[in-house]
Amino acid sequence: MAGFQVYLNVREYHADVYYNTKTGKRVHAAFPAGVVDEVNYDGSIRAFLFLLNNDCCVSIDKSRRFLSDLTGGKLNISKGMVSKLSREFALKTVPERRTAYADMLLSPVMPLNSNRQLASSIYFLFQFAKISEDSFRNS
Repeated sequence: MAGFQVYLNVREYHADVYYNTKTGKRVHAAFPAGVVDEVNYDGSIRAFLFLLNNDCCVSIDKSRRFLSDLTGGKLNISKGMVSKLSREFALKTVPERRTAYADMLLSPVMPLNSNRQLASSIYFLFQFAKISEDSFRNS
């Protein structure tokens, strides 16, 4: 028998709050690194929502509702948090994407894929452009 179980792992931090009687200013003790918002979500929740929204083509509202239903209504994530995940993950892969793009530009053969539909038949046309070394020389 196979089963599936989801559990919510919550780590709560408390900080002492100090009050300066002369200035009236309140200051709290430092939180651990990475804890910057009132509620912080770890990578597993963010990755799950990103994949559900982007790879599975589930809307943001349905992704939020699904996660809320899985956790029995204990976790309600804002639309803004889900919508910024694509940008957040894209910014983390900038060096890898630049390297892949540079490798592609420097390859001796660059594949160009173009699909065409002619007279109710689908043709796949693969074009290859041979790039000479002269293309990369400065004039």
